[in-house]
Amino acid sequence: MLFMFALGTRRWVRHFELARQISVLAASLSIIFAAFALFNGVLDRQRSMEIPSRVIRKETGLASRVGGTLYALDVSLSWDQKPIEMECFVTKQKFADVEVGDLVRLVVHRGAFSRAWYSDVLLSR
Repeated sequence: MLFMFALGTRRWVRHFELARQISVLAASLSIIFAAFALFNGVLDRQRSMEIPSRVIRKETGLASRVGGTLYALDVSLSWDQKPIEMECFVTKQKFADVEVGDLVRLVVHRGAFSRAWYSDVLLSR
């Protein structure tokens, strides 16, 4: 009986070690992705562009860490001749000023590693 307990313990140790390795890998990949995103914006020296976009949906949600409300606009735009829908976070004032179907301008940057990102949503009035 003691022998079977020892075999079971070894199995649990192997599973624990595998779980630890997966956790280390996930943490490492998270850090690498964060560094990529940071340097993509910091090293970006190209001029920004204003891309006309149509608001297709407005959403609010709770920010659990901040304890406030998030305001998001889902917009439809054309980027590199492809239609794209994306979610953009805006201030409460911009959220109140825009309606579904309105045209806004998205300030888009190409990115240092060709990974485009937006910095602002401008109202078209």
